[in-house]
Amino acid sequence: MHLLVKFVVREVTRLIHPRAVVPVRLSGSAVDRDIVTNVLGFFVLFMISFGAGVFVMSEVGMDMPTSFGAVAATLGNIGPGLGDVGPTDNYSAVPVAGKWVLFSTDADGAPGDLYGDCVVVPGDVAAMMNGRP
Repeated sequence: MHLLVKFVVREVTRLIHPRAVVPVRLSGSAVDRDIVTNVLGFFVLFMISFGAGVFVMSEVGMDMPTSFGAVAATLGNIGPGLGDVGPTDNYSAVPVAGKWVLFSTDADGAPGDLYGDCVVVPGDVAAMMNGRP
């Protein structure tokens, strides 16, 4: 997230000063443009997946806190959700169609491998930025 904020600041600076060369710096060194683009692409893909998941979960009959919490818990693999899928409840209240949506956004589900790879990308980016293979 820190890298995205620095990217936004750089773009605003470039709007004010169009001819300025303003690299995105992290820990004192310039970050390659490809890395910034990949991080931005991951963020956009993650947010689109999250928004689509919340929308579909709300369309299958779940309330907004439950939809938000269930998708956040499965997409981000963060543990219990909110509302009817909170820490004292389970996913039995979720309709079957909603369970398929959550399964497709699950970080370790078979169809969710498309989205599950999004969980691995930040670690890869961090390793590249630290100079590790």
